[in-house]
Amino acid sequence: MKALTVRQPWAHAVCWLGKAAENRTWRPAPAYRGPLLLHAAKGCTGQEYGSAARAIGKILATSSDEAGHTFGPNFGPCLRCGARSSVLTSWAWCPKRDVALLPPLNELPRGALVGRCELVDARWTDVRGHQRSGRWPGQAVRKPCALCGVSVQDPTNDRPCPKADPWAERGSLALILEKVQVFKMPVPWTGQLGFFDVPDDVIEGCETLGGEVLGMISASMRKYARTEL
Repeated sequence: MKALTVRQPWAHAVCWLGKAAENRTWRPAPAYRGPLLLHAAKGCTGQEYGSAARAIGKILATSSDEAGHTFGPNFGPCLRCGARSSVLTSWAWCPKRDVALLPPLNELPRGALVGRCELVDARWTDVRGHQRSGRWPGQAVRKPCALCGVSVQDPTNDRPCPKADPWAERGSLALILEKVQVFKMPVPWTGQLGFFDVPDDVIEGCETLGGEVLGMISASMRKYARTEL
């Protein structure tokens, strides 16, 4: 089975915080589509963690309300308490509003296979947040935005994409990941650059937390993990 190494805490964001775009600087875009194992890289310095944590905090802040709820992508459930966005939650305080969404570095699994997903597309993200598929950026520019549908000929193409993914870095290639499932127990494994193969028997019998998951807060908060969007 194909696998991809993602550095922490970005691997945690893919597994638990709704990060569906994994950014790469690859040229050209990969042709592979299909099942993909998520591998958390072993290396991560305190400085790297701090920088990534600040970036993740800014992204999550854009989906937080005054009551302390932080909602998942497309107004999914609150990543802290599981409540769905509604008129009621707009004034009801999140009961877990003080719980950190990102565990400390020493609680994050590293050097291990942490889950699996489906790689469904590879899109080039332009400076305005529009995403277009294609092996090369020059080919992708001829296609409509995969998020909002605008074409490059449309005058509104010069405006920021109204459905831009905050997890997708401008000017990078976004690997679009869906149907993320997290292993109950990470499987120790050595990662590699790019896609690499892992024998099927390595993950045979691995239990997952089921469904598409959002809401893990830290190792001590596993019981509050959401098991469906």
